[in-house]
Amino acid sequence: LCARVAWLLAQGVPAERILLLTFTRRAAREMVARARVLAERVAPHAGRVLGGTFHSLAHRMVRMHATSLDIDPGFGVLDAGDAADLLDFVRQELGHAASPRRFPRAQTMLDIYSRTVNAQTPLAEVLADSFPWCAEHCDALAETFRAYGARKRALGLLDLDDLLLYWRALAADEVLGPRIADSFEHVLVDEYQDVNGLQVDIVRSLRNARPGLTVVGDDFQAIY
Repeated sequence: LCARVAWLLAQGVPAERILLLTFTRRAAREMVARARVLAERVAPHAGRVLGGTFHSLAHRMVRMHATSLDIDPGFGVLDAGDAADLLDFVRQELGHAASPRRFPRAQTMLDIYSRTVNAQTPLAEVLADSFPWCAEHCDALAETFRAYGARKRALGLLDLDDLLLYWRALAADEVLGPRIADSFEHVLVDEYQDVNGLQVDIVRSLRNARPGLTVVGDDFQAIY
C-alpha cells in the first residue's frame, strides 16, 4: 500500500486526496511513516497523506460534522477501559452484579456489545455463536446495553463503536456522504481481513460508484 501511495503521488495525485486506513494505532503509525518516507523520495513537496485507524478517522469525521449529527461538538470519547468501567457501573446499578447466576464481567460485556454492534448481528445470535455460556442472561444484557447507551447520551460521551456508527451515518447521508466521498480520489485499506460489517459499509460508501479502492488482506486470517 505504501508503494502504491508513492506511485500515486508520483502520478500527480494530491496527497490530501489519498486516505490510508488500518486497524491498530501501531500499524497506522508504521504505515503512515513508511508512506511519508517513500513519498519524500518521489514527490518531496506533495504534502501529507491522511492516514490512521478506522476509529481515529471516524473520530475526525464525527468531530467535524458533530452539529449535523445532532451531537455536542465537545463530546468525550470512552476508550475500551472506560467503556468497560461504565458498563460495570450500569450492571451494578441495575442489580445484575448481585445475580445468583454468575453474570458476565465488564470486559466480557464489552466484548459482547462490540461484536453485536460491529458485526451488526442480533444479541441473541452473538451469544449463541460466540458466548453460549452467557445466553441465559440475554434479557438482562439487553437491558444493560440499553441503559449503557442512555447513560452515554446523558453524559455526552461516545465509545469507539459509536464513532463507527456515526461515521457510517455520515457516509449514508444524501448530502454529506457524497461530499466526504468526493474529498478522496483513492482509499487504501490494510489488513482488510479484519474488517467488520460497519467498516465494510463505510468503505463502500466512500467508494460508491467510484474507482480508486485498494485493499490488502489475507482471507486465512479473517475474523468476521
